[in-house]
Amino acid sequence: MSEGPLKSVLNYHFENWQPDGRTYQVDETTSIWPGMFAYQNQVTFSGLQGDENMMIGLVNINNQNPLEEIAVNDQWQVLLTHDMQTYDRKWWLGLALIVPRDLYLGYIEAPKSGQLSNTFLAKLKVENSKPITYYAVAGWEMSDEGFKDADYFRNYVADLVKQLSAKVEIIVK
Repeated sequence: MSEGPLKSVLNYHFENWQPDGRTYQVDETTSIWPGMFAYQNQVTFSGLQGDENMMIGLVNINNQNPLEEIAVNDQWQVLLTHDMQTYDRKWWLGLALIVPRDLYLGYIEAPKSGQLSNTFLAKLKVENSKPITYYAVAGWEMSDEGFKDADYFRNYVADLVKQLSAKVEIIVK
C-alpha cells in the first residue's frame, strides 16, 4: 500500500484461490487519484487452464433502467447505469465500468437471488500473466449535483475514456 497526495495504491495477492477445484494465484492493484470519480483496477492471474473468463461486476440494486453498452472508442467499452440507485432510492447515482474493448466478450445479468445476485457481469478474455486493466466509475449527486442528469454522467464517463486513451508525447529539448 502507498498513499500520497497524487495517488494511492492498494495491492492484493490471493494465493491458492480454489474455485471449482482449480487453483489460481491472483494479483490485484487498485489505484485512485484525487478529483477522479473512478478507480483503476489491474488484475493478473496465473494457473489458468485456458477455458476461463474474467467477470467484473456492476451492481444492479435499486436500478430500474436498462444497462447501456457504449463504445466510446476502439480501446474501451463502457457499461453504464444511471438511476436513484442508492439506499431506499434516495439519491441519483451513475455507475460505470470501463473495460478493454479487445478483451470484452459481452455481459450477462446475475440471478436476482443467490450468492452473487443483482449484478451485471462484464465478461472478459483472460490469459496467464497478462494484466487486465479496467476502471470503475461512480457519479453520486451528493458529490456533484450534475450527476443527477444521465447525460451529464454519460458525458463525464465519455470524457474520462478520452483522457485514458490520450497519447502523451514527451519532447526533451
